[in-house]
Amino acid sequence: MKFLRRTAGYSLSDHKTNDLITRELNITPIHEHLNTYRQNWLQHINRIDRFSLPQQILRYIPRGKRSLGQPLERWKETV
Repeated sequence: MKFLRRTAGYSLSDHKTNDLITRELNITPIHEHLNTYRQNWLQHINRIDRFSLPQQILRYIPRGKRSLGQPLERWKETV
């Protein structure tokens, strides 16, 4: 985030946080861009024919057990 300080005209001695600088520069965080992209993609998939491959993949429920450890995140859970 060093480039944000330089863009805003601050140095480390100014003690400005990265959150304050991003709000001041009106920069949207990357995770918001990703969330809107995923929501737009989901809306696109929902408009497609029910029997198309992307629809079948989205509705697929795997059989069997998952491996031990922390469960992996599914794409539908992130949207």
